[in-house]
Amino acid sequence: MKIVLELILLALVLEAQHIKSAGVTSLQPEAPKLLVADFVTFTCTMTNDSDPNDVMWSVTPDGSASKRNITTLTDRVDITSSGENSTSIQSVLTISQLAQHDSGNYTCDFNQTQMTSVLMVFKEPVAQISSSQSEALITIGQTIVLTCDTNYRESVKWSRDGRDLGSGSGRIVINSNVLTIVASNISDAGTYQCTVDMTSQLGLGDRKISSDSITFINNINLTITDDRLRREEGESIRIDCIANGYPLPTITWTKDNERLENSSVNGHFVVTEIIDDRKNEVISTLSLSPLTFEDHGSYRCNATDGHSSAEVKYELYIIDRMAAVWPFIGIMSEVIGLIIIILAVEKYQTGQLACK
Repeated sequence: MKIVLELILLALVLEAQHIKSAGVTSLQPEAPKLLVADFVTFTCTMTNDSDPNDVMWSVTPDGSASKRNITTLTDRVDITSSGENSTSIQSVLTISQLAQHDSGNYTCDFNQTQMTSVLMVFKEPVAQISSSQSEALITIGQTIVLTCDTNYRESVKWSRDGRDLGSGSGRIVINSNVLTIVASNISDAGTYQCTVDMTSQLGLGDRKISSDSITFINNINLTITDDRLRREEGESIRIDCIANGYPLPTITWTKDNERLENSSVNGHFVVTEIIDDRKNEVISTLSLSPLTFEDHGSYRCNATDGHSSAEVKYELYIIDRMAAVWPFIGIMSEVIGLIIIILAVEKYQTGQLACK
């Protein structure tokens, strides 16, 4: 009888030790940061002699001192178990369609052991850009203020034409969600955009949202060196037309109101372009060789960017190769004619005297 009682007592001790050893060993993730409408999955790991059905899940919402049973989240909650045949057991809690009020401390409780994870749910970022200038045309010398209206001001990054503006420099001053262009000039034309980058500020991984862009343009400026050109027949000529503007202008050439394209006949005239994106500049060159009298006329360089246009006119004069000789020939002709007249008069006078 004594032996039986000792065996029963030993069994009770072992059972107590078993119950005491069973418990929670980890809870992952420890501090997830997510956005509204995301989902989160918590995994509570226990020793392999635990029963996941006995796990109690609870949440202490932000701003509250009391715990609530997780089942109050109703249909957005799913609790499953896994690992029954492995060295550890998991109770898995999944919450879908997260809302901001889901932020709080989530606790996995089993056999008087527990672990807690802190969930932070952020609003979906929004970004909308506005300008102090109602018109898109750059006004030289004016101060322009761009504001990125967003719910995460400290996470704003600015760009122009896809290039990061960093913290600003020179006349571009960036203060959080406000970009100021001081004493604007034509180089400030471009497409501006603000981006809310949740990655660095909130540690949400690669979460970014960009605003609609706003574009500032400037009128086309055409530059010429000489609008009256004189060349001799047989020479060659290069006519340059330089256009600055944003968006980058497109240049076309005309002669006597007829459009010029690259010639396929002996390459008589050729149009070439050099583009400098940094300066928003196009240099278009019309080359003619060799010049003939048919090349004489009015040449126009026309630049357009879809918003504005500009035009310059060149007058090309073709000079005969003999132009410098013709005056001399004329003078010599007059001298020879005068000599002939003088000789004729003298001959006539000599004849009259002979008759007397």
